[in-house]
Amino acid sequence: MRRGARKLVRYQSTDGVQTTMYFHLDDDPAERRDRYSADDPGVVDLEAVLATHERAVRDAVARFGATVGGPKSVIDAPHVEEELRALGYVP
Repeated sequence: MRRGARKLVRYQSTDGVQTTMYFHLDDDPAERRDRYSADDPGVVDLEAVLATHERAVRDAVARFGATVGGPKSVIDAPHVEEELRALGYVP
């Protein structure tokens, strides 16, 4: 979830652990410094927007019977996988 220079990243690892990270892209465009703090107003704002989106998706799935997710992504370019791992997106 991104708004302007603020970016909230939430993912779940293969072992089920959910991680949330928060970045200020103006001064950290490479996303190397996680600034997540549950009481940061920027985090609170983005988490509220994300929660609204997640509710809308759940409601749409319930209403239309669609499935969420789809097949898992496969990264077949080693250099891309290395870059994603360096950013913390791939374990």
